[in-house]
Amino acid sequence: MADERAFGYTFEMLGYGRMVGDAGGDACTFRQERSDLLALLDELSPRQWAAPSAAGGWTVKDIVLHLLDGDLGRLSRGRDGDLTGQLRVERSDSLANALAAKNDRWIQATRQFSPRVIRDLLLHSTGQIDEWT
Repeated sequence: MADERAFGYTFEMLGYGRMVGDAGGDACTFRQERSDLLALLDELSPRQWAAPSAAGGWTVKDIVLHLLDGDLGRLSRGRDGDLTGQLRVERSDSLANALAAKNDRWIQATRQFSPRVIRDLLLHSTGQIDEWT
């Protein structure tokens, strides 16, 4: 059932899955996980997109937006060498606060996007990462 898979998949979305370039990750794993995720997103109803996720205070839609942010940041910084979006902090304890604030700004700004737009952008970013890596 899509509801159960969406909630379970949020753990993968939060970074418990492997990504290309991470220890233990590879391009095949990334492609398969993303293919599975994109297929799942195609099945979700508007109610399921708006459902709470395993990440407190975030919906399934917010989690997918977070993945998109990660993809776009990786492409910008890693592939394109553009560090303007890189967080700069002086103390390690402020990194968590800076990251939380950045995540909140992104989610607030992008919640206006429809599920279809988000899914299509994630498909595009996935293809770009796959080509780059």
